[in-house]
Amino acid sequence: MHNYFLGQSCYEELGKWPMGEWGHGFLGVLEYYQWLVGTDDALTAWRFLYIMTRRNLKLHWECPCGSSKKMKQCCRRKINDMRSKIPVAMARVSFARLEIDAVPYAHGGRLRTE
Repeated sequence: MHNYFLGQSCYEELGKWPMGEWGHGFLGVLEYYQWLVGTDDALTAWRFLYIMTRRNLKLHWECPCGSSKKMKQCCRRKINDMRSKIPVAMARVSFARLEIDAVPYAHGGRLRTE
């Protein structure tokens, strides 16, 4: 409770939350993965999260950053770092939270925006 009131005091004084703030529900999950990946693009974050849900990573797959390169030639280190911090099971929960019923690389896959 103390931390909440400390944060609230900072917000009232400075006009922003001291540790930032994520949205709630769908938006918060998406914002977190956008921050983690380092992008403002929702589709890129979605692709990285999809890769995180895969138990076996194939380095010949297309890189989720959208560069059209293979993962082994592009964002391999970033993906390995993310996988060392976020278990596959947690990534799957996050992916399910986005309520997307499509594969990010398939044509026609879209993110909901509300």
